[in-house]
Amino acid sequence: MPCKQGEKAIALGNAAFTDSIVRRWLLPVIVLCYLVFATVNLSLANEESWLRELDELCGSSQAAMTLSSEEVTTLVERCDRIIAEITGTDNPRKKLYLFRLERCRNFYQYIINLKSKERSGK
Repeated sequence: MPCKQGEKAIALGNAAFTDSIVRRWLLPVIVLCYLVFATVNLSLANEESWLRELDELCGSSQAAMTLSSEEVTTLVERCDRIIAEITGTDNPRKKLYLFRLERCRNFYQYIINLKSKERSGK
C-alpha cells in the first residue's frame, strides 16, 4: 500500500500502517483501555476497603471489654455506617456479610450497655 507524501509507514507483520492511522485510532484505543482498567481497579479497591473495614470491626470484638465506652461507641457508629452502605446496594456479596456485621454491632451495643450499668451500679 503506497504511502502519501509526508507519512511514514510502520510495518507490522504483513500490514503497513501509517503514522496518521496510528495517531487517529491506536492512541485513543489505548487510552480507552487504560480508563476501563483504571475504573475496574478503583471499584475493586473500593470493594476491598469496606471488606477490610468489616474484618477490622469484627476482629475488635475480643478486645471490646478492654476498650473505653467512647471507643466502643465509635465501633458501633462505624458498623452503622457500613450497614447503611450494604443495605443501600444490590450487591449480593455485600448482603452476605450483613448478618455478621449486625451481630458485631449488637455485641458492641451490649458492651456499651454493660459498661453503663457497671458505672451506674458503682
